[in-house]
Amino acid sequence: MDAPGTPLRHKSIGRKYDDNPKTTPNPQTQTLAAALLAVQGEIGNATKSAANPFFKSKYADLNAVHDAVLPVMTKHGVQVQQSTGWDAEGRFLLSTVLSKGDDRVVSTWPLPTTGTPQEQGSALTYGRRYNLSVIAGIGASDGTDDDGNAASK
Repeated sequence: MDAPGTPLRHKSIGRKYDDNPKTTPNPQTQTLAAALLAVQGEIGNATKSAANPFFKSKYADLNAVHDAVLPVMTKHGVQVQQSTGWDAEGRFLLSTVLSKGDDRVVSTWPLPTTGTPQEQGSALTYGRRYNLSVIAGIGASDGTDDDGNAASK
């Protein structure tokens, strides 16, 4: 276990990040945990509105995830920033969730270092979509509820 205030190493890909904000949270503002609890009580799944012709299926694209997540997070004082970086281990997507009280959560998603610009852009969009869905705790829905029957076939 790392000492409080020291950079932590992300267990899945080994990147270091500092989870100790340099400012003291204001006790009169909402903490990130409380804000995310309010968000999760209100947020719905992203709508599957984009078509994947290869698999003949529908999926929730990045716009649908944004539409489901960002208005509710903003309402509760939660901000998500997504940017890219590069270190000795390769390229990555860095998602930072911030609250009014200076609390934050950092999440990384590995990105490919090879491929055409279109392939890299596609991987970045995929990572942004899935990373934001995980942070918000949402899934995707086509508006029907088959009680898990499709997954059990």
